[in-house]
Amino acid sequence: MNRRYALGFLAGFLALSATKSVANSKFKKGIKIGYLPICDHLIIIAKDIFSSDEFDIVPIKFANWADLSEALRAKAVDGAFLLAPLGLMLRGSGVDIKAIMAAHKNGSSLVVNNSIKTINELEGKNIAIPSRFSSHYYILHKLLSKNNIKVNLVDMAPTEMPFALLTNRIDGYIVAEPFGQLGVQRGARNLILSKDITPNHICCLLNYSSELATSPVAP
Repeated sequence: MNRRYALGFLAGFLALSATKSVANSKFKKGIKIGYLPICDHLIIIAKDIFSSDEFDIVPIKFANWADLSEALRAKAVDGAFLLAPLGLMLRGSGVDIKAIMAAHKNGSSLVVNNSIKTINELEGKNIAIPSRFSSHYYILHKLLSKNNIKVNLVDMAPTEMPFALLTNRIDGYIVAEPFGQLGVQRGARNLILSKDITPNHICCLLNYSSELATSPVAP
């Protein structure tokens, strides 16, 4: 499934879900969906396509995964696009959510300082990841283990990564777009794409609160 088709399908799914949820008075004034400004979550900009006078999809932008996951835990949002392992962790810890569908597959890259030319040169470097509960963490671990390389992991919000690399706070990072290419535009380089480490990996999932997902009027 290509990204354009996936986004169109997701838009239709959200429209159907929101429309049928109108009968639940809690959601008449707005269904709040949390997201980060990454390409996986671009469908949220299409909210006006499936909003109406009776209900609205309310996009709530977050800067980092920790705040977004806590908002979902606290029921401050009705749903959220989350890193797949992060959503599973929340569910495993007792948060009453349901994964509705995958946002998309692949789409991330390991971006490094332009002086780093090979994977072996990552040894001892500071590499940022978006979360320990992310596909990026496991994909990077797979790459490093295969090549017997040790690095210093740095947890960092995707929005901070390009500037951190530019100012030499880190030597590289693995993240979803557009933050990979933002770094490349400023002189960094793509060392390897995530799909070339683990083909067809899932990055993010759309999660609903169980109240929304299991409503009698929800699909």
